[in-house]
Amino acid sequence: MQANFAKPSEQTFNTGVLVVAGTTMLIGEGYTGENAHAQHQEHAAERAIEKARRSKQAHLLRSSTMYTTMEPCSSTRVSKVPCTTHIINAGITTVVIGVKEPESFVNCKGVETLCAAGINVIHLKILQEQCLATNIHLLS
Repeated sequence: MQANFAKPSEQTFNTGVLVVAGTTMLIGEGYTGENAHAQHQEHAAERAIEKARRSKQAHLLRSSTMYTTMEPCSSTRVSKVPCTTHIINAGITTVVIGVKEPESFVNCKGVETLCAAGINVIHLKILQEQCLATNIHLLS
């Protein structure tokens, strides 16, 4: 996924996100640090949702599925508006994650926050090693 596009950072995990309507229609995508000229550091989920809202398929955002390499952030300590808030406000109904965020920087509660909002969260543990590959320098 898009995490391979992000430049390695010492302050944040590289994350890639796809927003899909139905089973195959890509309506938004993003990766960590994609918009280097933004006033604040946009997270991958925020960027993907923003692109989906500007797309011709914006009406499909509500009830779409988000695929993300890493658990969405849940803390304002990490971002002005947590990714979980963006996801909930967008009306995304399912979030598929490759790995829960390691506790290196913050104790993330993304999965719990999304589940409490009624969003179906699927953790594909089989993808954990691959999803962490671009972040290995932060885990040692």
